Amino acid sequence: MTDISIAQTSTAEQASEVWSEALRQSIREHRHYLVFCGYYALTVWTSLAAAAPESGFLFLSNVGGLAGAVLIPVVFTFTCWMAITLVKAGRADAGDALRQAFRSDFMQPAVLARHLPVLLTLPLVLGTFLSMKVQIARFHPFDYDAYIIHITQRMTGGKLAWEILIGWLGHRWIMAVFNTAYYLWFPILCATFTLRMFSLKRPHLRLQFILTVAACWGLIGSFAALAFSSAGPAFLPKLWGGATPFDGLLQFLQHLQNSGLDLTALQVQDTLWQLYVEHSDLSGSGISAMPSVHVTMATVLALYGWRLGRVVGSAYTAFAIIIFFGSIMLAFHYALDGIVGAGAAALIWYVSGRLTDLVHVRHAEPGRIEFRWAPFARLLRIKADQ
Repeated sequence: MTDISIAQTSTAEQASEVWSEALRQSIREHRHYLVFCGYYALTVWTSLAAAAPESGFLFLSNVGGLAGAVLIPVVFTFTCWMAITLVKAGRADAGDALRQAFRSDFMQPAVLARHLPVLLTLPLVLGTFLSMKVQIARFHPFDYDAYIIHITQRMTGGKLAWEILIGWLGHRWIMAVFNTAYYLWFPILCATFTLRMFSLKRPHLRLQFILTVAACWGLIGSFAALAFSSAGPAFLPKLWGGATPFDGLLQFLQHLQNSGLDLTALQVQDTLWQLYVEHSDLSGSGISAMPSVHVTMATVLALYGWRLGRVVGSAYTAFAIIIFFGSIMLAFHYALDGIVGAGAAALIWYVSGRLTDLVHVRHAEPGRIEFRWAPFARLLRIKADQ
């Protein structure tokens, strides 16, 4: 064997060892996330395989659709990265600057290995969530709506939340804001997740956010939704076949639609009900009210934002408040759905943070929100560091 071949073999072995070590470290870092993803997918797909043999095709179609949806913020993030790189390069050769930056920012073993666990499992988690959502009503028919309405009425002194809020929030422009924000929810969540996933700064915050989002999709969007199967206010007239406590709200929304305000919410609700009646497995369909995944994820964004600072935290909190009231006023959810979703998000964020503490050191950050157990005062207290 020549000296050149020996050197090439030695270099290849060193590169293999570097990559192997980087992958091992990444798996150790993401071990709680990977364990949850495996448990979630195994539990759901074992149930679906037994109850719905055709669910395999449903899963593939959901993963394929999600791959396209996730690709959009990834491309956007990469485009922004290219622009920033070119600005930093100044008068340097653009091609060389981009190649060097790409190798240093993305192709280093430690960097690429850190991204792989999330990139490979995220479509699995979201595909499992969407596939399960379609089947919730088939596993557990809607039978919690009446209980949720009763509890909500007791919480609000006999009136429902929409009856109290409509005098304050029933203005045309406010309803337009609710309608727009409600469908900006997924793009904002997806863009935030992409930016945090590709950022190597604040590894504790990155891992806590990723673990929280995955756990919310599974625990709240699938398991809790199945346990408390409910349809929501918009679907009660068709579900009950008679008068409901939300007829006034639904008439108000229809009046806005007839007067020229294009409410996407009403169109989506009609489509969802039609797909439900037809037993469709279309990706993104499925009806589920309790808990509200919209409010859950918006709360996660708010908690995440306060770790970044007061300005970002305030902006995400305002967005979460809009989503909460919008979910009520657009007749997608009962008030209790959002309250439970927000509380569950806070608890999952806390537990995810404690699990992440086992992997990364949590450094003091201004505006950070902490959760502390106070068994003799309140079970959970939120305290912002000054």
